Amino acid sequence: MNDRLQSWWDVNSFTICTLRPPSITLVGVSAAVLIAGGVLWIGDLISGAWVAVIVGLLGLGKDAFSLTIRWFTSPHASLKADDRSPQLLLSLRLTLDYEDQGYQIVAVPYRLNEYVVRSSAVDSFLRCHDVTLQENQELLNPITEKLRRNSEILEDALRCQYRQSWRADPPRRFVNEAKACLGQDLFPSQEAIWIYQGSYFHSFLTNELVTRILESGGSRPMILYRGSEHFPRIQRSQPALAEACL
Repeated sequence: MNDRLQSWWDVNSFTICTLRPPSITLVGVSAAVLIAGGVLWIGDLISGAWVAVIVGLLGLGKDAFSLTIRWFTSPHASLKADDRSPQLLLSLRLTLDYEDQGYQIVAVPYRLNEYVVRSSAVDSFLRCHDVTLQENQELLNPITEKLRRNSEILEDALRCQYRQSWRADPPRRFVNEAKACLGQDLFPSQEAIWIYQGSYFHSFLTNELVTRILESGGSRPMILYRGSEHFPRIQRSQPALAEACL
């Protein structure tokens, strides 16, 4: 039960802080107007304080009340495997500069349609040499901006995963733990590696979701989101912002 409460809290706090942050200014002004109207109402009803009360309630209703409703509801939809993902994963190719560094696409043992890009040469280099790690939290900003451009549908996907995780047999944990994330690809020639702090939910929404579809419920289900449409088709040859987390 503690894990489920933690999961519920993590999903909602990630939604508020990262995906769909409410306008603090609007909520604050609405609350201030509502409180001021209540004070005036107690003092003198004829003063027109009821107008301030209504304005405050309308403002809070747009932001705070709707947000509270989302905290306790789950969309009438489900996450399923995207049937286009296997073919896309099989068609993934690396550029020559990655192959020169020994990078290969390797299937994850005992996991269907999951692959990693790894290099034994780079692995040996990291094990035998000291490498400087430089933290730059600003590297997370482009990922956050990308998530917010699709925040409504991604919130639905996150809430569906929360619901389906706890309805699985046996139930699965779905909590948002902090993760160290790479800000660039790894090459032995680098003097330093840029990193930043992300979270599991960042990985879920940028990595795992590309193999899923979000499908509406009802007798005529519709695809609301298809992850394969956001699949990275080309491996970039220059060090670039990596959305995958360690």
